[in-house]
Amino acid sequence: MKQIITYLTFSLLISITIGCENYEIINTETPDINLENNFNQKFYNGSDLSYVNEMLDCGASYKDFTGNEANPYKIFSDAGNNLVRVRLWNDPSDWTAYSNINDVEKTITSSKEQGMDVLLNFHYSDTWADPGNQIIPSAWLDVVDDTEALGERLYDYTYNTLNDLATKELLPEIVQIGNEINSNILNKEAGAVDIDWERNALLINRGIQAVRDISKEYNARVQVMLHIAQPENALWWFDQASDNGIVNYDWIGVSYYPKWSDVQVSDVSDAIAALGSSYNKRVMIVETAYPFTSENADAANNIIGKSVYPATQQGQLEFLLDLKREVKEGNGFGIVYWEPAWVSTGCGTLWADAGSHWDNATLFDDNGNPTLGLNAFNDNFMPDITCSSIWALGDGVPSALWNWDNALEISCDGTKNVIEVNLAENKFRFFQTEGDWTSGLGYQYFVNRGYSIDSRLKGAADNDDNFTFEGTPGLYTLEINYDNKTIILEPVISDPYYALGDALPGGWNFDNATLIESPIFGVRKATVNLSPGTFRFFTIKDDWTSGLNYAYFDDQGYTIDANLENAGDGDQNFRFTGTTGEYVLEINDHDKTITLLGTGPFPSIWAVGDAVPGGWGFNDDTIEFTQTFSGIWTANLDIDSGVFRFFQTFGTWDTNNNYAYYANEGFDIDPNFENDGSGDENFRFIGTPGPYTLTINTNTKKIILEDWAKLPSLWAVGGGVPGGWGFNDDSTEFLQITENVWTAEIALSNEGIFRFFQTFGTWDTNNNYAYYANEGYSIDTNFENDGSGDENFIFKGATGLYKLTINGNDKTITLE
Repeated sequence: MKQIITYLTFSLLISITIGCENYEIINTETPDINLENNFNQKFYNGSDLSYVNEMLDCGASYKDFTGNEANPYKIFSDAGNNLVRVRLWNDPSDWTAYSNINDVEKTITSSKEQGMDVLLNFHYSDTWADPGNQIIPSAWLDVVDDTEALGERLYDYTYNTLNDLATKELLPEIVQIGNEINSNILNKEAGAVDIDWERNALLINRGIQAVRDISKEYNARVQVMLHIAQPENALWWFDQASDNGIVNYDWIGVSYYPKWSDVQVSDVSDAIAALGSSYNKRVMIVETAYPFTSENADAANNIIGKSVYPATQQGQLEFLLDLKREVKEGNGFGIVYWEPAWVSTGCGTLWADAGSHWDNATLFDDNGNPTLGLNAFNDNFMPDITCSSIWALGDGVPSALWNWDNALEISCDGTKNVIEVNLAENKFRFFQTEGDWTSGLGYQYFVNRGYSIDSRLKGAADNDDNFTFEGTPGLYTLEINYDNKTIILEPVISDPYYALGDALPGGWNFDNATLIESPIFGVRKATVNLSPGTFRFFTIKDDWTSGLNYAYFDDQGYTIDANLENAGDGDQNFRFTGTTGEYVLEINDHDKTITLLGTGPFPSIWAVGDAVPGGWGFNDDTIEFTQTFSGIWTANLDIDSGVFRFFQTFGTWDTNNNYAYYANEGFDIDPNFENDGSGDENFRFIGTPGPYTLTINTNTKKIILEDWAKLPSLWAVGGGVPGGWGFNDDSTEFLQITENVWTAEIALSNEGIFRFFQTFGTWDTNNNYAYYANEGYSIDTNFENDGSGDENFIFKGATGLYKLTINGNDKTITLE
């Protein structure tokens, strides 16, 4: 959940209360003016309808949700639109008959007739104003270099325009002083210009003052908005504006088009909250849009393209609903859709003889019917969360790859897409429509939609918004739940094999069979003790006919470890010909391999130095690198700036392996390490301090450093567990081996009591029996509530060593 920043209070400038309270007019020049009007700040579901009058004159027709042609202003009002934004150019007569004062009056009249508020957008130009073009009206060129005179011109024009509107009872509720004024305003020529803040502040404040004076003149509450393009530009701009005395305004307006912004939809609430709290203003997304199709209806090129949402009607609706949610979570007060009615007609534009450059991003299709996106204005709209089939493609789905002929269809079960799928460590994404590359549903799409995504699935951070799978390859049940907004992976486990034979400690006895279990579908492994002799596998316990011998796997094309051969006996068993010892046996049905790794028990090595825990001494904090497979040592550890080296024997200084040792052996050493150049030739860490997984692989001769997502632990404290009622070296730490799953081997005493603590040494972070019971956990029957005021765990089982697991995913506490 995002932490939404609350608004500060600028008591000298503004008195704001949200709800049914009064809203005092801001006026820093004459702060004694407090025109109190009942002002209930609603959330604005708005549209910029500046094009509507022109479109109607050009023959456009608009239909309502019933399919009947209707007045577009009424269509928007009936849909829930409660704010109409309209632009005003000073004198656009050289190139258009619209967006002048007469056209604006017509728009305001039509909007107010339908009960909608109005946001009047002064462009202060004869043409389009945006971050790269703030061109002064031609009528003002004579004073362009006289800032004082230009300020008066701007004031007079703003005041007189509003005054004329007021006499016709067309005064807008909000006035925008300039459009996307990221750069210097009122420039001689097109192009972004570095801001001259002394000049800029004077001009903007003169426009603001004109609105304040109109408010005073007509005893009205006309609010002031300043408008910047894209959230990433707004904070620095308003910071500089504030430093230069631009403070007397009510609204921060932001254009947000994800195609041209560095900010994802899922981060908009943070941007909105930061702006509102930093400057104590109401914030609105005053321009946004999203395409409902990638097709072009005419010869006029389309400006806007898709980002992470599909360019479909559903994708357009989802974008608007998600953005609206984000704005509300950030304590924002509105969204304005830019030009939802600029449909394709026979009329031209500045850049084309006929058509619309926005026909793929309106809220009406090519036949004038409303798109699904129009529903976003309705605060009571409930989206349909039922689903249909989607398709998966990518190298992360080996059966499909990037080939539509092999695309994996994931069928729908009510509000879930569910499938069993083989996943590999690589990229993939989902698609709404078979064969349509533009209908992709990627990682950020689901993040924007507020989904909780399995930790093994990450964002590839590429231009295609792919997922990347970072788990153990194999078969998983993949579930996309549209009701709970979750994407879950559950490994599908293969049935175990039973290994019997004279090469194994249990001999030819099913009761003593070595269990070869499956951590994931198609992979079975176990640590086994082998001595020269024969054995085979069985799929069913006590069933001698279920045996799988050497010949079986050989016939299936498996590559079998060189330490194993066909015994050549009547049963064609495996014969182990290697050295007696402990091995990791793995049967991999995906790779078709049977391998034996290492002889054990495996020796460890230890890292000692000021860059690693434990420092320059052998102690309880010294990091042990365990050899999980022959020749491969690994550990998770926090690494700091400094030096260290490895030791083969704990506490023995003359058994060290330094940087030079590995370099001389021809190892490829991670670039975050270097030789410290001292007489000891230690490893020096030159990367960013933090948690890492460090692996020494003598088989491939590599030393590899990878980021490690360190998960928090729990500690068991009490009279029934090691360490007793105190935090000490004997307190049992429950490591979070995977997200929300904690486990440890722990000695438990009959009738002993204890509880868990989230933070070592902090008594008020405890999770007792009652905590887990109240959270709905299924708790092992060997535990009960001790009935005391602390409601501890009490252990009712036999005293002994157990594996205790707390699984926050399936809400169980189990004992083995």
